[in-house]
Amino acid sequence: MGDLSDGLYKIKSLKHDKYAENWPDNDPGIGIGNYFPNSKRNIWKITRTRSSNNTYTIESADDGSKMTFIDRRERPALRAKGSDANTTWKIVNDGAYVKFYPDGDRFRSLAVDMFEYSGYSYLCLLRNDNNSRGQCWDFHRVDESGRPFPASPPASNLPNTTNTSSASFQSQFFPLSAEKAKESSYDIIVVGTGIGGGVLAGDLFDTNIKLGESGKSVLVIERGDLVFHSHCLNTARPVGLGKDRGQQNDSFFASFKKDYVFTDQESRDLWKGGPMYCLGGRSAAWGLFLPRVHDDTLKDFFPESVARELLNEYYEKAEILMNLSLPETRALHQHLMERLNMGSDAGVGSRLNIPNPDLKVQWQWGRIASEFSQSQNFDFAEGAYSTIDKLLEIAMSPKRPNFDMLLGAEARSLTWTGPNSRSVKGVMVRTATGDHEIKVTPGSGRVVLCAGSVASPTILMRSGVDLKAMGGCHLTDHDIIFRAKSFRYTNPAVRREIGSMKLQTYVDLGKGNVVLANMSIDASSFLPRGRTRDNTLPKFIMVFIMRAPLRAKNLITLGVDGEPQVTIRRSPARQAPNQEENDRKKLNALTESTMETIQRVLQIEFVDQDGETNDFKSLELGGVAHELGTVPMPMGEKSSDPYCVDSDLKLQGREGVYVCDLSVFPYSPEANPTLTLAALSLRLSRHLLPRLNVKVTASDTDTVHVVNHSGQKFRVWVSNRARVSTQDAGEKGVELEPGKQVQWKRKNGVHEAALVYRCDQTENWLYVKVPELFVAQPGKVLAVM
Repeated sequence: MGDLSDGLYKIKSLKHDKYAENWPDNDPGIGIGNYFPNSKRNIWKITRTRSSNNTYTIESADDGSKMTFIDRRERPALRAKGSDANTTWKIVNDGAYVKFYPDGDRFRSLAVDMFEYSGYSYLCLLRNDNNSRGQCWDFHRVDESGRPFPASPPASNLPNTTNTSSASFQSQFFPLSAEKAKESSYDIIVVGTGIGGGVLAGDLFDTNIKLGESGKSVLVIERGDLVFHSHCLNTARPVGLGKDRGQQNDSFFASFKKDYVFTDQESRDLWKGGPMYCLGGRSAAWGLFLPRVHDDTLKDFFPESVARELLNEYYEKAEILMNLSLPETRALHQHLMERLNMGSDAGVGSRLNIPNPDLKVQWQWGRIASEFSQSQNFDFAEGAYSTIDKLLEIAMSPKRPNFDMLLGAEARSLTWTGPNSRSVKGVMVRTATGDHEIKVTPGSGRVVLCAGSVASPTILMRSGVDLKAMGGCHLTDHDIIFRAKSFRYTNPAVRREIGSMKLQTYVDLGKGNVVLANMSIDASSFLPRGRTRDNTLPKFIMVFIMRAPLRAKNLITLGVDGEPQVTIRRSPARQAPNQEENDRKKLNALTESTMETIQRVLQIEFVDQDGETNDFKSLELGGVAHELGTVPMPMGEKSSDPYCVDSDLKLQGREGVYVCDLSVFPYSPEANPTLTLAALSLRLSRHLLPRLNVKVTASDTDTVHVVNHSGQKFRVWVSNRARVSTQDAGEKGVELEPGKQVQWKRKNGVHEAALVYRCDQTENWLYVKVPELFVAQPGKVLAVM
């Protein structure tokens, strides 16, 4: 942003993603919020002074009062005061963000920031801090109605619209507007593009390709814009980052996340997380660790049908989708894992004076959602997984049957119709041009909320759904404890030979308490590595992820402005104090035993550095985006506890509404939840839009069914080995469009050959001369991919 032109502006906080508003009845009188979205209280007239290019007066477009401040010693507060106020303001572009402060030498060390008072955020002056997002602002030029001020004529008014040299990637491939979208109705609307919504949307698209004309119309709504084109670890990083082998995705997350509004200071102190509003959501920064939830946790705390289908089918599908990769195992890697697995029990037991100290471990490679290398020449590895890649591929596809994406649109609430207004009618979205209702297909349309563990319940509560009465709104994050220690190799050549290692194991502490251990040896970690005296030294990091029930005292409520407010605490102890202490001793002993084994096998020595202790530290809540449980499914099929969505993720008491994000978890497991959410998304996708749309009955044992799921038409012929007499018109072969099926009468128990002649993909659409051969069984469906 250069110097501002004179005009009307909205001043948005990059920290809260809300606007500065004139509150003349409050003291102090300028706050942050969306309390008056349709008034001029959030519009400011900015006028350049004659004294300097970047010095301005700022006055409210609502009542003409000028922005000034109350010169309180500890924290000068901003307010709008009569038209005679003479404060002028410096508005400066400080690189990636804009700051502003009063003109004058005495104010050069200050900047406009925010403070909390009685549950509201007010503007004030604080000491300039380049690391504070509270001092980062965005000035949006608007017209008198608050709509974006046009920087140039619309493309339709330009004399030549074929020249796209100045078009952005987003405008080129995501041209849909809310005004255009509301002219149609959709069979399925997906809200959100993180792991839940992005995986769901991508799978629905693939199913539509297979089903052809039998597919469903899908609209994907994303609140944010196109910020990343892939996972942040696949992109450029600032100079210096990454050279200590830290992932640094926490740095990206901290830069792009938004903050929640909390009800009290304790919640603010405990919390580090927040949402990311962009295509791909938080999958742009997180989601690479793919452990499965332990079988015992699934069977004890999830519906039986969910646990069974995840274990038997959808975990594997999700792992394939997300490019689950395991590193190359060399002899020294294998030797270390063998010594850790065969020597841990004795190491732990010898340290503890408690009953049954032994811990069974099975260290193995950490499960990572990243294709590190590709064995085939010139087939480039895909890198770290994010939903962004698939959604961009769809956006750039020349053919997108029944599939649209709308960016920059915040889903605010759902609208209802039918008896007692219980069936979903559409989604109310808010864009820069106002509020718009986008409707689903009457009678059969569905909405899937995948907006996150805070936004999804907020949308439902704004829509009149009493989630609290259904056991919802209890935002919960499990505890994560860790220890870090620097070390050096006595033989530097060993470091080059072994490289980096990430290992994982489940640890059963007894009495149903399972934790997941993650070990990082000279490797990137999902935890910040911290700053030590010598950051070039390799590090050992041991992390334990605990499991926890949903905490009833944690709540999401709606403020008077309709925005969510969060109260959160750590999970209380699940066991007697002495048992908690014994568990902590076991984990500490396991860590010490592991460090001794690594020291002996890898010939290293640990180094004492400032900031590194032998005590476990707790990660801040929300720090790695695992918060969940606000719209939970049942705690098992026979549970009497209230729940919000059933085992198919359908909202209780309403028709056509589903939820598919971390909010549906009924329990906070001991594992990173990414893989489980992706598996749930695939499961829901196949429920909403089944791929095998051919139903075989008991009377069909003498019938061969062939369905085209390839996405392209082909010709198919089925042999008749038993010489069954038929009158089928397709005995010489049938041309089959995508999604269509054909059947032949054949003898039960006799396998037949199905010959599929695919198109040659030329403009003449000729069929190839050599067919592909499949086995067709009477009474079964042959789906040709």
